Amino acid sequence: MQNFNVMGLSSLFGLTFLLMGIPGIGQDQVKELYDNWSEALNENAYASDFESYYDSTSFISYGRVIESGKEAINLQVEKLKTQTGKIQAIEVLDLTKGNSGNIMSIAKITTAKGSFLALTTWRNRGGSYTREFEVILPQNTASDDDIETAIGLQRQKWEDLSNAHEPSKLIKELCALDVNYISSGRKIVGQEELIKAYKYMEGEQWKIKLTKKYLVQVDDKTAFEIGSYVSSGQGQYLLIWRKRYWDGQWVIETDSNF
Repeated sequence: MQNFNVMGLSSLFGLTFLLMGIPGIGQDQVKELYDNWSEALNENAYASDFESYYDSTSFISYGRVIESGKEAINLQVEKLKTQTGKIQAIEVLDLTKGNSGNIMSIAKITTAKGSFLALTTWRNRGGSYTREFEVILPQNTASDDDIETAIGLQRQKWEDLSNAHEPSKLIKELCALDVNYISSGRKIVGQEELIKAYKYMEGEQWKIKLTKKYLVQVDDKTAFEIGSYVSSGQGQYLLIWRKRYWDGQWVIETDSNF
């Protein structure tokens, strides 16, 4: 593995993380990204000091609302600091790496107020990594759901309907009414808008194969998933699954890809 350089915390404020060793880095290096960020949280740094960890196209949710823009993200950071208290440890559970060096990761955050799970996409901008999308939620897995089976069936149905060139049916059956689609610095909200975005699936030549890398239950109604796909090209995906209260079906709350 090539060298990985991280500057001290005082040098990070107002800067970006420079990670040499493109196109990919490993779990230890991604953990250092999380650790530097958590050190700033523990030192109760000002929200503006976190701007080096995000950029103008970042989407952040430290709760259930996905926000973007400097002021909104600063408020999200302040909210997270209140929720977590002191961060004691961070474990990177798994990650995917793309050919361009982009990364998707799932991490467990142990804090003074309990455990949290972070789902993060890291955009490689010429060796500088910032969060393009991040969701952090408290972990409470009291449920005994067999999510591997239940979500596995839904994922296969997604793939089958996509390959059958039926994006409208796919979205109406497998996505939440308020589904979010986040890609390349833009956010699409709602089934009807996503149907428009998925119109390419109607092409006769369209085919896709999804391969799950890691799936973890966050609480009794939420699960995080990362994986890879092969279609006309190759890439990475993440899905946030939500369990509907009225029929117990797992549906997609958020979809994102590189």
